[in-house]
Amino acid sequence: MKTCLVGCGGIAAVHGSVLTSGIDTEFVAAADIKPEKAQSYAENFHTKPYPSLESMLDAEKPDVLHICTPHYLHVPMAIYVPGTKYQRLYGKAACDLF
Repeated sequence: MKTCLVGCGGIAAVHGSVLTSGIDTEFVAAADIKPEKAQSYAENFHTKPYPSLESMLDAEKPDVLHICTPHYLHVPMAIYVPGTKYQRLYGKAACDLF
């Protein structure tokens, strides 16, 4: 499965380690609003950097998206992910944010 990640902060390193550990996925890209953070992360995990979630999704069209941003951004980003093409799996309960 083609996998992307948004938010290249602390917890993203854990996700990156798992995604590059030989599991059956292709880790294709990572995005962060701080381009230098995305670049550094992408170099570390051998993937492509993007400056935004939108540009990454438009270019890569992933099967899976890991949302590793601050908690208050999880739901807005998950809602943004277009239509029914993408499956959504939440690691935390989203109902607390509504």
